[in-house]
Amino acid sequence: MQTRAGRIVTDIRLIAGQLGAAVEMVSGPLSARSYYPECALKSRTRICFDNLRWLLKHKEANYYYYAYGMDRVDAGDLDAYFSCPAIRLLREGGRPYAKAGKRLSYICVVMDKFLFGTVLSGLGFPTPLNIALCNQGRVTWLERGHTEPVSSLQEHGNLDVYCKPIAGQTGTGIFPLRIEDGRAYISGKETAWDKLFARLHNRYLIQERLVQHSVLSEIHPHSVNTVRIVTINNGKSVEMFSSFLRLGANGSRCDNVSQGGIAVSLNEATGELGTDGFYKPHLIPPGGNGRIDRHPDTGVVFRGIKIPFYGEAVAMAKSIHSYLYGLSSVGWDVAITEEGPVFIEGNSRWALTTLQYLYGGLRERYAACQKGKSG
Repeated sequence: MQTRAGRIVTDIRLIAGQLGAAVEMVSGPLSARSYYPECALKSRTRICFDNLRWLLKHKEANYYYYAYGMDRVDAGDLDAYFSCPAIRLLREGGRPYAKAGKRLSYICVVMDKFLFGTVLSGLGFPTPLNIALCNQGRVTWLERGHTEPVSSLQEHGNLDVYCKPIAGQTGTGIFPLRIEDGRAYISGKETAWDKLFARLHNRYLIQERLVQHSVLSEIHPHSVNTVRIVTINNGKSVEMFSSFLRLGANGSRCDNVSQGGIAVSLNEATGELGTDGFYKPHLIPPGGNGRIDRHPDTGVVFRGIKIPFYGEAVAMAKSIHSYLYGLSSVGWDVAITEEGPVFIEGNSRWALTTLQYLYGGLRERYAACQKGKSG
């Protein structure tokens, strides 16, 4: 066990290691850009004080200071926000289910995309069809249970699918694959067969491609834009915590905010989009703003657009979570098709920082969910 003196030394090292980043948040030409330039803003001295206080209290630079709008004169209580260390504790503090004296971890149910799809389809919830598994140069077609060399894709016939690393996160490694007339296309561009086989050498899941609802396609047609719905199991009930819309940008086929996508606030009771969409601080386009009110590709204004089947998606997320009793919180990525919600994946890391720059500090709301009083 670490002594008090040891903890002090550790804290000093953490603060010293983050000091440069904290200074950058105050004076850096890119890091210190306000998301709210039209508002009355704090003085440089007050901003410096805020960041120093955060650094000393949380042992980290506040990389989201401007995304959270903390530089505004009318900013709320900084203590209402979760720090990144606190977020990690929430994220990693799952609720193991005790049985026969053993504690079991359920995190693989949402971390493994193949397992996730198998569990949901077995329970009768809508999820993309798992078509095949690739690993070590082999492909197993799940419907037939037949395994053959991955090179057999060349003779497979036409195919229109998504390929996903089994345990990938933040959208990394996912790509759309189309095989047509003996040719392979990745993200719409023809690719050599040997390059495709090399990409599929490690463990990949081949999954059906979804066609999203026309309302979402009008905002950004190149990506399947998903609703992130976060639910919390407090041990007595499953509560709806928060949600937002994820949109691809710049023609990308990925809607993940960590890959340059846009997070848009919404009315969590009605499913109507709010005014604001946000980029992550380090992914703001050159010369652009971190906060926008319309899609940069299509010009579609966010405010007032209603997400189809939103209520059904929330109810379904809570129902699914009730079966995954070993997980305290899950961030569900839900595609909306013309037929209704389709659950693409679940996430143990569910973007609490993103939720806080959309909705402000969420400590109180989280505490209410833990008590079963989320409303």
